[in-house]
Amino acid sequence: MRQLVRAVLPLGRGIIVDPFMGAGSTVAAAESLGLTCIGVERHRTYFEMAIQAIPRLASLEIDADVSQHSFLEMLQSR
Repeated sequence: MRQLVRAVLPLGRGIIVDPFMGAGSTVAAAESLGLTCIGVERHRTYFEMAIQAIPRLASLEIDADVSQHSFLEMLQSR
């Protein structure tokens, strides 16, 4: 998800809008990269889930080697 978010704002400037936030993975990815993201969720259940999930997802450490490769490159290396 972090690769997708980084691809949306390749210059690292701007605001990502997620109109169907769900559990908040896009917002968490943007936050972990230091980008601005606005998430909108109309279902209270998912909103409450996102409140819990976003800080935990954003703080996850990822393998630096993995983050530098595209998904296709990772598939081809297997």
